[in-house]
Amino acid sequence: MRICSWFVSATAALLLASSLRAGASEPVLPRQYVGAGSCSASGCHNANFTHGVKGSEFTAWMTRDPHGRAYEGLFGERARHIQQKMRSNRAAHEERRCLLCHVAPEYDAIKSPAYFVTDGVSCESCHGPAKQWLPIHHLDAWKSKSPAEKATFGMADTRTLPGRAQMCARCHVGAGGMDVDHDLVAAGHPRLYFEFAAFHAHMPHHWKDAEYSEVQAWGAGQLATTDATLKLLADRAKAGPWPEFALQDCASCHHNLDGRADRTSKRKPGAFAIGPLGAALDLVPHLTPGQSDLHDALLNLRQSLDRNAPRQQIFAHADVASRLLIPGMLPKTLDEAAIARALRGYTLGDGATYRSLMLASLHDRIGGVERDDALAALRLHAFDPEAIRRRLTDLKSRPKRGTP
Repeated sequence: MRICSWFVSATAALLLASSLRAGASEPVLPRQYVGAGSCSASGCHNANFTHGVKGSEFTAWMTRDPHGRAYEGLFGERARHIQQKMRSNRAAHEERRCLLCHVAPEYDAIKSPAYFVTDGVSCESCHGPAKQWLPIHHLDAWKSKSPAEKATFGMADTRTLPGRAQMCARCHVGAGGMDVDHDLVAAGHPRLYFEFAAFHAHMPHHWKDAEYSEVQAWGAGQLATTDATLKLLADRAKAGPWPEFALQDCASCHHNLDGRADRTSKRKPGAFAIGPLGAALDLVPHLTPGQSDLHDALLNLRQSLDRNAPRQQIFAHADVASRLLIPGMLPKTLDEAAIARALRGYTLGDGATYRSLMLASLHDRIGGVERDDALAALRLHAFDPEAIRRRLTDLKSRPKRGTP
């Protein structure tokens, strides 16, 4: 049996290797998952070297990466509470919507008995289904291929910053059918706050860091986050529940009721105050110089949101903007002074959270802005849920009208 299995694997490798030499662009075998165990040999990615050294990838993921415990989290008290609030008759670890992020975005395509969902977000969740490229990804002919060519075999682009940021954004920002909507947030799921550069810096690295600056990582993350948010907005505006409150700035509704906090600034009262995208509308033009069509599309989207345009119009503008915001437009150098001006210009509601994460990722390269001044400019809004709870308790304790 082992000889037969070896023969099949060797034959597949020979076929794929010959296709590489021939320059074939179409995959030879169907896209399939094979499980993280296929990476666990000590001669491959489990040599137990110091993290960041080639050969230590599986070891670092298995022992230090919280992604490996993503599936485990679906058995916790919070997961049970959320499912109860959602009135679901399925446990979280059986809920497809949960598994798409806590295991793999292509969870439905996993058929291999060697793939264990208990591994959580494992190798193929990020690098793509490995059946086609596993036997050949160590060959020089494979290493010389471009990310686009490797993608035809099922491998995701995790080497370039834009590719890596886009891959992370699928779950950490969301996509059609796998987003954290207002129902989930209200049930207790944390809202998705994603800053690629800050997250990337604090992950246990199982890769060799390429030469890039914090500003480049931050810029790639901003573009990827904007791209994912635009697609999510278009998906919701086209066919989903509308308006989708999770796409909005939380502070549009959840704020002090005394009238002291000015939360409308550039928007008229009642406008659809998009949360993460609000930062992007201010920041992306600074990251994409010369992309006038994109800037016009984002301006049209902002205007349609400000006047609460029909959802079909919002979908059209979001769809156009997402098609123009293509990977690879990140400039090699960024104008840090322009970034600093953009950071100062966005202070409303959830903007404080995003600006805090931005400053965390840019703390060494803030470019012409004193860090204390930048932190002071955050103008964090006070939101005291305890004060609201006390007011409601007091209101309930008052005698009803008509009672003695």
